[in-house]
Amino acid sequence: MKTIEEVLELWADFESRSTATRSEQIRRIKEDREFLSGDQWDRDDSRLIAASRPRRTINVLANSVNSTANSYANYPYKWFSDNPEVDAAADAFLKSGGNARAAYDALFSSVAFGLGYFALGSESITDESGESVEIPALYSVDKVENVYFDPDSVEIDGRDAVEAAIVEFRSKNYIQAKYGSEWVTSKGVRPVVNVSGNIDPDTMCIVTYFRLEDGKCSVYRLLNNSFFSEPTQLEIERVPVFPVYGERSWDGDEIIWQGIVRKGAPIQKILNYAFTQLAERMAQAPKPAFLTTPQAVEGYDEGYRNFANNMNPLLLWNATSDDGKTVTEKPQ
Repeated sequence: MKTIEEVLELWADFESRSTATRSEQIRRIKEDREFLSGDQWDRDDSRLIAASRPRRTINVLANSVNSTANSYANYPYKWFSDNPEVDAAADAFLKSGGNARAAYDALFSSVAFGLGYFALGSESITDESGESVEIPALYSVDKVENVYFDPDSVEIDGRDAVEAAIVEFRSKNYIQAKYGSEWVTSKGVRPVVNVSGNIDPDTMCIVTYFRLEDGKCSVYRLLNNSFFSEPTQLEIERVPVFPVYGERSWDGDEIIWQGIVRKGAPIQKILNYAFTQLAERMAQAPKPAFLTTPQAVEGYDEGYRNFANNMNPLLLWNATSDDGKTVTEKPQ
């Protein structure tokens, strides 16, 4: 295992290379997340439809993403090796409870935005004897920007990656309550992750850094400039982070992964424009007009004023004047 000084140097180099490679991908995913969440009107739209005009968002893109992800989910991930017993056990593991959900979340992210990740970790359970034991578990990473993956990896399942990291962002109050005040840094101390001012100054970064060394996966957890926990080694020959890619595209000479949101955004905008125009036209359509006298509708005038705003089929009028001698004509 390496010393803290060696690990910090390796991490700084890996973070720099990974950030340079993934920056455009992450920028696009953040834009697509906002778009899928309903933020679908930008400055270009304001030049065509003034901000004072009501805008209608008919988010059919979300239905397309869900239906596509659900279709793929009918064919869950499988494990392939030379040992059928191992494959069967691994497949059962992938299908179980929270593991299946983690895999689905990564799938959804790749379908929607072009890239998702899930990771192999562990969780504590209580066995039949009442002892606490650690068992393998899959978990998804909600924000792909919190994953740093080997920029030299080319295999579709990431098995050729030799480095990866997952970053957790926690408040100083959380760190103090869970791990003790000795881990809380003073104001102005630079975190081990280069956040470039994109997070709250009260936030701290915990880095779980995976690195293949001597045929095993070393795990280094970093907080500030120290080991957050003792380094360990996993008896596996790959990093336990699995990318799930969408459709391959290009940005200049760089490969970019994209999902349905990026491809469907132009159609979604046309739908929003169409329904906005339709809503305006319907709102401005001529309302029913009635020709009558005050005496004929006295006491019933509200029904005529609101006739275009409700489903009431009944319109009453006074057939005669108050003295009962003058016949009034019905409103036309």
